Amino acid sequence: MPDKVQQVQGSSTSHNELEVRWKEPDTYNLPLLLYEVQCRVSKVGLSSKWSSAIVVSPKDGEMDVEPGPVCTIRDLDHREKYQVRVRAKTESGFGKYSLPSEAFSVQRLELAIPDQVRKLANVLICLF
Repeated sequence: MPDKVQQVQGSSTSHNELEVRWKEPDTYNLPLLLYEVQCRVSKVGLSSKWSSAIVVSPKDGEMDVEPGPVCTIRDLDHREKYQVRVRAKTESGFGKYSLPSEAFSVQRLELAIPDQVRKLANVLICLF
């Protein structure tokens, strides 16, 4: 079975997506078949269940620019923080999950409101 996946890192790519990268296991003897990526909401003092399993083929995860596999987790809530863990699979089975990542949050979508519209909205609120 493969060793643990190492160095799980995440970065926000939009208001509801998190890009996850990791280092392949040091040893895996047989060819890697896939990675399983799981995500959970991270709240202080509470442990939520791992979910959002994503299967990533090692070939899908190959990148020319940066080394290591990568996947994108979508439909996340910008108000939450998330932890991620990854494990590899060979013909002999799944390895152990990586340590949970640090807690990541996705970018909040900020709307640019022109000053004229903001002033008009304030006037309308004052009238009612």
